[in-house]
Amino acid sequence: AKQVLAHFITIERSMHWLFKNIASGGSGAPEDFDIERFNRTQTSKLDELTLDELISQFRAVREETISIVKELSEEDLDREGLHAFHGHGKLEPFIRWAYEHVRIHENEIRQALG
Repeated sequence: AKQVLAHFITIERSMHWLFKNIASGGSGAPEDFDIERFNRTQTSKLDELTLDELISQFRAVREETISIVKELSEEDLDREGLHAFHGHGKLEPFIRWAYEHVRIHENEIRQALG
């Protein structure tokens, strides 16, 4: 559970940067971004946190995501950039994918638990 929450937190934090970058006219993720390396190195930075601390951080990160998205205009949502996993596209689907990312892992956990 802790590793999954750490993964959610680090990915969603990186989405904050991505959303702001694309909305401001940036190109999105760097072409040479290594998502596997990111997942390996960033989640381990949260290893020392308790489950309660991770839950609290995830809530805060999700609240910040909602705040960022609320500030975006329709024009921002149509801007295009690079997503490290999904490739080149518009910002709006990237936002949807950030939400769906958590759902995908929730479903995987449910299936694993039977």
